Amino acid sequence: MGMIGYTVALVVITVIFSPCVYGKQSSDQQDIKVQRLLKRLNKPAHKSIKSEDGDIIDCVPITNQPAFDHPLLKNHTIQMRPSFVPEGGSTYTKKEAKAITQVWHKSGVCPDNTVPIRRTKKEDILRAKSIESFGKKTHRSSFGKGTDQSNPGQGHEYAIMNSRAGNYYGTKFVMNTWRPEVEVPNEFSLAQTWLASGSGYDTNTIEAGVQVCPILYGDNNLRLFVYWTSDYYQSTGCYNTGCSGFVQTSKVITPGGSFTQASQYDGAQYALTMLIWKSSGNWWLMIGGEYVGYWPGSIFTSLGDRATTVQWGGEIVNQRTNGRHTNTDMGSGHFADEWYKKASYFRKLETVDGANTLREPQGLYPYASNSNCYNIKAGGTRGSYWGNFFFYGGPGGGFAKGTIDLGGLEISQVSTFNKVWSTYEGGPDNLGATFFEPSPVPSGFSILGYYAQPNNRQLFGWVLVARDLSSNNTLKSPVDYTLVGNTESLTIKQDGPGYFWQPVAPDGYQAVGLIVTNSSQKPPLDKVRCVRSDLTEQCEADTSIWESNGVKVSSLRPTIRGTQATGVCVGTFTWQPQNTSPPSLSCLKNTKLNFSTMPNGSQTGVLFDTYSPLIYHHPDEEYLPSSVNWYFSNGALLVKQGEESNPSPIEPNGTNLPQGGANDGSYWLDLPTDKKGKERVKKGDLQSTQTYLHIKPMLGATFTDIAIWVFYPFNGPARAKVKVITLPLGRIGEHIGDWEHVTLRISNFNGELWRVFLSQHSGGEWTEACDLEFQEGGGSNKHVAYASLHGHAMYPKPGLVLQGNNGVGIRNDTAKSKKVFDTGLGYEVIAAEYGGDGGGVVEPPWLNYFRKWGPKIDYSVEDDVKRIERFLFGALKRAFVNLVKKIPDEVYGEDGPTGPKLKGNWTGDEN
Repeated sequence: MGMIGYTVALVVITVIFSPCVYGKQSSDQQDIKVQRLLKRLNKPAHKSIKSEDGDIIDCVPITNQPAFDHPLLKNHTIQMRPSFVPEGGSTYTKKEAKAITQVWHKSGVCPDNTVPIRRTKKEDILRAKSIESFGKKTHRSSFGKGTDQSNPGQGHEYAIMNSRAGNYYGTKFVMNTWRPEVEVPNEFSLAQTWLASGSGYDTNTIEAGVQVCPILYGDNNLRLFVYWTSDYYQSTGCYNTGCSGFVQTSKVITPGGSFTQASQYDGAQYALTMLIWKSSGNWWLMIGGEYVGYWPGSIFTSLGDRATTVQWGGEIVNQRTNGRHTNTDMGSGHFADEWYKKASYFRKLETVDGANTLREPQGLYPYASNSNCYNIKAGGTRGSYWGNFFFYGGPGGGFAKGTIDLGGLEISQVSTFNKVWSTYEGGPDNLGATFFEPSPVPSGFSILGYYAQPNNRQLFGWVLVARDLSSNNTLKSPVDYTLVGNTESLTIKQDGPGYFWQPVAPDGYQAVGLIVTNSSQKPPLDKVRCVRSDLTEQCEADTSIWESNGVKVSSLRPTIRGTQATGVCVGTFTWQPQNTSPPSLSCLKNTKLNFSTMPNGSQTGVLFDTYSPLIYHHPDEEYLPSSVNWYFSNGALLVKQGEESNPSPIEPNGTNLPQGGANDGSYWLDLPTDKKGKERVKKGDLQSTQTYLHIKPMLGATFTDIAIWVFYPFNGPARAKVKVITLPLGRIGEHIGDWEHVTLRISNFNGELWRVFLSQHSGGEWTEACDLEFQEGGGSNKHVAYASLHGHAMYPKPGLVLQGNNGVGIRNDTAKSKKVFDTGLGYEVIAAEYGGDGGGVVEPPWLNYFRKWGPKIDYSVEDDVKRIERFLFGALKRAFVNLVKKIPDEVYGEDGPTGPKLKGNWTGDEN
C-alpha cells in the first residue's frame, strides 16, 4: 500500500548530540567532576561481569540502583511486578517469546535481588559535550509545527508512524532489529516508540527502542535504550541509568546492553516484542516476556495521567560532515519499498485504551522528513501475524548503496549478462563484437536496453535497469518495435544473422536502448521498458564498439555533461548504417540532483587509497614533478607586467598570489633568477611530490570523478622521429610550469572503478579499468600510468606513442624506471564540486590564481630547424619539413600553462 497523503504538524522530539568540547575547565577540575559523577552512577556491586563487547556489567542490589537518587523517589516502594498486563489483541506468541539475548549473557548471570547495570567509564563521560550533559538530549527549538523534524537540514531526520491525538495508556508492537551503519561518531541511528503528552517546555516523553550511538557508548553496537523527560529535555531525563528515574526490576535485561544478533539483508530476521503500559501509576516496560522495569509516574507532570500521542519509527542525526548529507543508515539502510527481509519494519501496532485493553489504533499517518534519504510505507492491516504494520528506513546519502533514485525512477547497474549474438570480424583489432542481455535483473526492475562491447577485451561493462518508485508510471512497455538493422546481407563471420530492434515508445515516453535477437521475430512487448520523457534527455554517440560494411555501433552518453549536468548514461548502444540517421534514443535524466549519492570525505579517502595509480617516469627523465609548495619555497617568483625587474617570492600555499580575475597576462610565474637555482628547480623533487585531488559528480551524480593533478616545474624539449632517425628539436616543446592529470571514474552505485582518463598534451584518452596495467604482485587495485619523456603526457602502457603517421612525428616515449611515485602516499583534496559549500573543502589560494604558471617567451626556431635539415637528405628531409609545418604554433613559443581550475574539464567532462 502507498503512504497516506497527509501533511501534518508533528509532535516529534527534536534533539541533538554534540562532540566533546572541553577547554575552559582545568584538567583537575574536570577530573574531580568526572570522578564525582562516576561515583554517583556506578553503585557498589555484588558481582561484576566483563562482557566480550568491552562492557562491564555491575550486578547492583535492586534497592541501591541509581533511580533512587531522584528526590521524588527517596521513599519509593519498589513495584516488583505490574498489577496487570493489558488484554485483548495480544501480539505475544510463543514464537516471539523466546528469551532476548544480550552479549553480556555469555559471560555470566546476576544473582537474585540484583539488577544488571552497564558500568559508566570515564571515556564515556568525556565524549559528551560537557559533564553536565552526559547521557542527555538537548532540545533545538520550540515543540510542534515548524520544528526541526520538518527541516532535515537542522540535523534530525525521521521516518515515523503517528497516532492521531487521543488518550493512550500504552503501546505494544513488534520491532524488526538491524545494526545500521553510523557514519561519524556524533551521529546516531535508532528505532523506537515515543509516548508523549503536554506541550512546549511542559512536554513529557517516555521512549524505548534500539540504537547505534557511538558518542554515548563508544562503539557501533546495536543496544537497547530507554529515555524520559518531563520538561522537553531542559533539565530532566536521560538515557538508561545516566541519571535517576527509570527503575530496573529485571536481572536479565539491561538498558544500554548490546544485542548478540541483528537482521541480515535478505537473510535471517530478528525482532523484539515491546510493550509499554501504565499500571498502578507507573509506566512499565516489557520486552518479550520479561518485565524490564518502569518509569515511576511521580517523575512526570502530564504523563502522570496519560499520553496524548504515540509514535513509532526511525530517527537519525545528520551532521552534514564535509558539507553533504550523511550516509548514516536508518533501519536496514534500505528504503521501505524493498519490504520484508530488506527494509526494516514495525508490525502488530497496538495501543492501550482507558479500559486497559489493547486495540489496533485508527487514523495512523506516516511522515518522512527527507524521503530522498529515508522513507516510510504504511502497510495497513494484514492478518494476525502482521496486523497494523509499516516499513521504513533508507541509506542516507546513499553512496555505493546499489540503487539511485532519479526522481521516482530507481536505477541499478547490472554487470552480468547472457550472450545473444556475436560477430567475429570488424571493429577494434578486427575481432568483432558481442551483444548481451542483462541477466539476472533484480526483482521489480525492468530492462531498458541491451549491452554491447568489442571482442578485443574481456567482458567488462554494465547497463542500467529501472523500476518505478512513484506509482506515477515512470516506465511503460513499448507499443511496438521497429527493425533498425540486421546482418542478413553482411558478408561477415557471425552467429547467423542478428536483428536490432528499437522500441516504439508510447506518447510521452522515450526509448533509451535497443534490443537484439537472433531471429526475425519481434521481441515481446514486455521485454523492455520506455521511460517517461521528463526523465530523459538528449544523448550522442561515444566510443566505437564495432564497425563493418558501412554499419557503425557506438556506445551512448549524454550530450551535455559536467558537474551540474543531469544526464545519466544508460550503458546502451546505437546502430547506425552509413548515410542514415541513428535511431532516436535518449539518455536518462536525474531530476533529483541533490548529490546525496556522492561519497563523503572519509569514503573518498578510502576510494583513493584503493585506486590511486603509480606513475612511472622514463629512465632518462630529467624533469620530475614536485609539490606546489616545494616549488614556491625553492625560489619560484611572481612577476607582474611592467615590473619584470622586481619579481616577488611566492609565499607558502600561494597566499600572496592574485586571486580570481582572468588570464589577462598581467601576472605570471617564473623560475629563480640565479642560474644554479633555476636549473635545480627545473628538475623538480620527486620526494616532495604531492598530488592534488578534485572530486566532482559526473553523469547526473551516478559517478564520481577523482581528478588527480600533478605539477611539474618544467617541461623538457620535444624529440622527433623521422622514419628510423630520432632528432632533438632544440627548445621546441619547452615551457615553465606543467600541469598533468589522471581522472578516476568511480561508480556511485557500488564504488567500483569503471574507467580512467589519461591527459595527453591538449587532449587525452579514456581507458577501461579492465584494460589497465595494475601494480605487480597480484591482488592490487592500483593501476599504473606512464609519463612520457620530457612532455609528461600520460599513457596506460609503456613504449612509443607517435604523434604523426607513416613513421614521422613527435615522440612520446614511456618506460618503467626507479623514478616512480605512488599518488596515494601524499595527496591533498583541493576542491569538491558538490554540496552548498563545495563539500566542505577549503581551496588553497594557489588554486584560484588564474594567470599563467610560466612566462611566454617567443623565440625563433628557424636556426634549429635549419641545423637539423643539414643532416637529412631526400625523402627524410621532405618528411621532416612536412612535420615541422604540422607542429602547432603554440609549441614554437615557450608558453606557461594555466592552473587546473581554468581547464575545460574542471566543471565539464574530459575530452
